[in-house]
Amino acid sequence: MTATMTTMIIASLLICSYGGVEALSVYSRARRDALQNISTIGGVFASSSIFQPQASQAATPLPLQSSSGAPVRIEELGSGLDLFSPKPMTSEVYYPSSMVDTKWRVQRVVTSVEGNLEQSALAWKLLGGSDERAFTSKLTEVYEADYVAAPENMKDATYTFEGKTMQAAILDRSLELSSRVGIDKGSIILDANTNSIEYTRNNNEGPVNLTVVSRKIEPPTESGFGSDEIYRILSSAGGIFAGTNVYRCACVRRRFRRGFDESTGKRILDGIEIVTTHRVMDGVAGIEMPTSTYTPYSPKVQKRTLKGHRQPVLCVSHPGDHAKYDADLQHHPSLLLSGSEDGTARLWDLRTRKTAYCMIVPKIDETNDVTAVAFHPSVIGQSSAESGDTAIASSSRIDCMVYASSGTNVYGYDLRTCTGPIIKTPHLDLSSSFQCQDEINQLSFSFPKRNKDGCRNYQLAAVDDCGEVHIPSECISQDLASQQSPISSKHTVLHHAEPGSHTIASCAVFRPHVNGVYVASGGTDCMVKLFDVTKPKRATSSIHIKPAESENTTQICNPPFIHSLQWSPSGRLLAAGVGDGSCVILRGEGNRLIEIGRLGYDQGGHGSAVAAVCFPGFGASILSTIQTRSVEAEDRLLISAGNDGKILFWDLGGNMVDGDAMDPLLYLGGCSDAKEQVKKQGNELQNATEAMNSASISSKKSKGKNKKKGKTNTQHKTSTDDDLFLDDLLPSPPKVLFQIPHHHKPNWITCSRASSGALPSSVFVADTTNDISIYSLPTQ
Repeated sequence: MTATMTTMIIASLLICSYGGVEALSVYSRARRDALQNISTIGGVFASSSIFQPQASQAATPLPLQSSSGAPVRIEELGSGLDLFSPKPMTSEVYYPSSMVDTKWRVQRVVTSVEGNLEQSALAWKLLGGSDERAFTSKLTEVYEADYVAAPENMKDATYTFEGKTMQAAILDRSLELSSRVGIDKGSIILDANTNSIEYTRNNNEGPVNLTVVSRKIEPPTESGFGSDEIYRILSSAGGIFAGTNVYRCACVRRRFRRGFDESTGKRILDGIEIVTTHRVMDGVAGIEMPTSTYTPYSPKVQKRTLKGHRQPVLCVSHPGDHAKYDADLQHHPSLLLSGSEDGTARLWDLRTRKTAYCMIVPKIDETNDVTAVAFHPSVIGQSSAESGDTAIASSSRIDCMVYASSGTNVYGYDLRTCTGPIIKTPHLDLSSSFQCQDEINQLSFSFPKRNKDGCRNYQLAAVDDCGEVHIPSECISQDLASQQSPISSKHTVLHHAEPGSHTIASCAVFRPHVNGVYVASGGTDCMVKLFDVTKPKRATSSIHIKPAESENTTQICNPPFIHSLQWSPSGRLLAAGVGDGSCVILRGEGNRLIEIGRLGYDQGGHGSAVAAVCFPGFGASILSTIQTRSVEAEDRLLISAGNDGKILFWDLGGNMVDGDAMDPLLYLGGCSDAKEQVKKQGNELQNATEAMNSASISSKKSKGKNKKKGKTNTQHKTSTDDDLFLDDLLPSPPKVLFQIPHHHKPNWITCSRASSGALPSSVFVADTTNDISIYSLPTQ
């Protein structure tokens, strides 16, 4: 039985009392109100663009294992950690040394609850929560805390602040628990060797044991400090099963930063805490009781195969490759184009899974491997659009143009004029227009620019082994019949490789949804570059991809060559498949690229080089129900294919994707009422964003008044700031949703959106075999 997962968001404030208890006089009501307006639907808070989360700071998912010993997947925790045999820990959560020998008053308030309310209330109580009204009514919980100097023999108990080495402070956990629960400190059993603390409430509910099984700390710095801890909780089941003990699990993430209250002259610590609980139904004496694990989403994937090529398939392309960037672009969803080492490019009818056309490319220099293929992203004619896909089966006329490269040559085929299934002569040889000097690795079309007549103009780029991207100056027409003579030899060359470096440029893709024409390229120099085609002499941005820091020793010697690039549907994210087994995510900002995250082996990623990446755009049909959907709506789902034979489906999470991108499970079949959830999530996100925008405007006005009066904010940095350190704390880090075992090294992948029951959302994989694999998913 699938369990529920709950999340609590808690705002906290610690006030230095200097021997006496001081009343709280300043608190950020604007931020508290904004947090309370955040929807409790999964992923909405994490996806807010107000806080602009950075995935590069997100904590590495931690693993877990069930009581039966069978590995299980726990959302945001990963897999593999034994919950019942934790490794010894010699460190504690460290606080600034200035907190020692000072009484602190803590004020905490639950600002948001997501998921099962009863489970959240139980976790609140077991972790030391006081009056239940503080949870149910979101009242402020008040208690005292004390901090002592960390023992000198404690591991890594020092930190550097303003150039000085400081001895860290640690929390007196017994005093904190005593103050919160209202029991005698002497009755609390603290075992530093096992990182556990045990207490019993005065209401005879039985003992509660809290054991930290995993801990990650962020030592004090000028920007703040914090910790991520996983607790194993042992307590009574309660009710008629009060004599039975039950294990539960909670992940507690805390972040603090220093502040100063000018009105009272008191030092304060402004903090936020996120508690995520996990459970599964596990048999206890024949009765199902809540425990501590989470069952992952596992869709039913249907596999089919296209057979026809006589040698390994090197590349594939779908007409919808451009449609995910342009909702108005019509295309043939039942077609697929492939290229092979057998010297042919084949056009497939996906409904019959048979070859519609076989194009034999000219053989030059003893080889005619087809290394790249592409559909012209033109609009279907009216007659074809109205008749639908029946035109493919009932008529020999297919309204599309395709392109294929072999060696240094590029050929065009107008399939509307073909009278037979085998085509031996291309309709157009574009080789002189590109003038490539070495083997072409990829063909990529630009996004439409309308001319004076209203027609869409496209440019075609070819990237080759010389480290160059070649783009003919003349646009590629939608009608090859009008280009029987070669187009102009004038062309633009983007130099990805530095002179004399012998770098291979393996991939290049045009960026969608931007003013101007930009191309991103990657190669064996471990660089990702962004070019403005109108200013081709120098890249506007260059990112050097460093080797991943991973526990996977098999990848240490594999350099991070760039094998594949693809832009997200919004054009704001760029995914790179890297040779060290990771996927690097970059954000495009104007004419710059910024690395914002990495999906590696330690996050459940690939154990070998990533050969291909793809943003599938599967959520088009269900997301079209939202009138206020943004362009980032489908940016969270990424597919990667690695040489380890695995195809991974990633949720990039709200930490990495700005805006109101939707949880992929809402349209991957992981939610029974997906359309209702999507509509509700979109509406509530809009309300939450408006509330936070109002809070932000009020804060800016307040800061402006202070500035006019000559006041500065250099000392008074309290929770009124909207850019609180939520970046690495939001409960939506990148994670693997599921994987498909493919068992072969991939050469290329592409995807198609669902267009009918006969044509579901699918992933097409070309690999080292002669066949093309099709994996169809049960999308909503």
